[in-house]
Amino acid sequence: MYDDPREDGYTFYNPYQFPIEEDPVVYYDDEREQPQPFLVPPSAIQQELNRGRRGHFYQTRLASYGRMMTIQLLGINPNTGMVSMNVYLPQQRRWVQHQEHYTDMSGLTYLGPTPPPGVPWPPSSRPPRPWWCPQFPWHPACR
Repeated sequence: MYDDPREDGYTFYNPYQFPIEEDPVVYYDDEREQPQPFLVPPSAIQQELNRGRRGHFYQTRLASYGRMMTIQLLGINPNTGMVSMNVYLPQQRRWVQHQEHYTDMSGLTYLGPTPPPGVPWPPSSRPPRPWWCPQFPWHPACR
């Protein structure tokens, strides 16, 4: 009942007489320790845009920032897989325009058509003015 398997003077109480290994090795399954990223396929992003959610707000993990970020989804290029978005930087309390490949995004949580509480609206992004605006400043596209 009391065994000294290593013969080092210390007895081990083993009431059920289980075999005692000389050097027990504990194996940890590191794969199960880490949360698995949920990659966002381009079809899911396109489906959100088809639902009329362009300009709506989401939370996603961006590889370039290395953490969860609040984004405003603007579009996706199906040929390149690049996703256009505005990203909110909470430390600076400002929005920046950003593009990220869909394979570098994991998880996409819909937050709604308005920014979450405490996050300001991003500045309105207007398309760039045409190159000929200095010659025709009265044109509606140049105002």
